[in-house]
Amino acid sequence: AQMGEMISMIAHQWRQPLGSIATVLMSIKLKSTLNKFDFSTEEGKMQHKAFLETSVDKMDGYVRYLTTTIDDFRNFFKPEQECELTTVNDMVQNTLSIIGKSLEIHSIQLHVNNTSQTPVLTYGKKITQVLMNIIKNAHDAILEHKIENGTIWLNAYENEGSFIVEIEDNAGGIKPDIMVKIFDPYFSTKNEKNGTGLGLYMSKMIIEQHCHGTLSVENTTVGVKFTITFKGESPRAAS
Repeated sequence: AQMGEMISMIAHQWRQPLGSIATVLMSIKLKSTLNKFDFSTEEGKMQHKAFLETSVDKMDGYVRYLTTTIDDFRNFFKPEQECELTTVNDMVQNTLSIIGKSLEIHSIQLHVNNTSQTPVLTYGKKITQVLMNIIKNAHDAILEHKIENGTIWLNAYENEGSFIVEIEDNAGGIKPDIMVKIFDPYFSTKNEKNGTGLGLYMSKMIIEQHCHGTLSVENTTVGVKFTITFKGESPRAAS
């Protein structure tokens, strides 16, 4: 279910670098076909060498990015997830390492305001999954509604021993008849290729059953805001 919900995110992550590799290869092929370099002169040979070196360096960078993405997802979906000492900042950065490139490609701004600095013993990778599900939904809603200056705000802070993360977008909000069903399993406003209808259901289960918290949603003046509240484990309980 997790892989099904995230497969479109992997596609987003890979589409741009794969497209860039194809563009570089097409450029090499085009210049070769059109005989753009004069191999009868030393200058032409040097230009050809410099062009190939630059092209190879670009493709090497794209391939390394794809490899890193594979590792990110492989680690993220390991089933044997346990409590770990982490911070809200670490969880946010881990989320952005996976979805950040897709936000950048689609010119969606993400503004992060985090005042939480306290280390917390919790299921960090599971909370990262929740953050990613919510940001991915905001990402998709902004694209679906063709929002100009698409923006997501992430506000994190601590209050009376709880960790709170608020994620808001400017995609216009959710209709009331949909709002009451949004955490139901297999309910989705996306088409079949973009979602399983399990992302928010799983997110709510993770926060409520594993992290002693709550996940709520409300409309704002510009869009929708999800609020995650959770507490850490005691060292004895975690062991």
